[in-house]
Amino acid sequence: MAFYFVHSLDATDGRTDQRDVTAAHRFVQAATANHLSRCVFFTTLEPPDGVDPPAYQRNRLEVERILLDGIPGTMVVRAGMLAGAASRSLLPMCGWYNASRSFR
Repeated sequence: MAFYFVHSLDATDGRTDQRDVTAAHRFVQAATANHLSRCVFFTTLEPPDGVDPPAYQRNRLEVERILLDGIPGTMVVRAGMLAGAASRSLLPMCGWYNASRSFR
């Protein structure tokens, strides 16, 4: 079993999506070569039905499809937010929290 956490958020040359797709294909190739039968992919929530996903979600959904198609035992785990001391996903919440405190 392997856990897939690869995501190139910090690419500065505008090629983040292509890097993620390339990494997913390489992961599937390595998994196949090593007879890996299970994979756990940690990703974001899906957009609601009828809503076009933003670029970030389209990229994650593409990577998900590559892993699901390439490794039959892939399981997808969706997380709304992963937060750490320097997490980008925490920053919007920090702004909301700070703004809400000023109303007290």
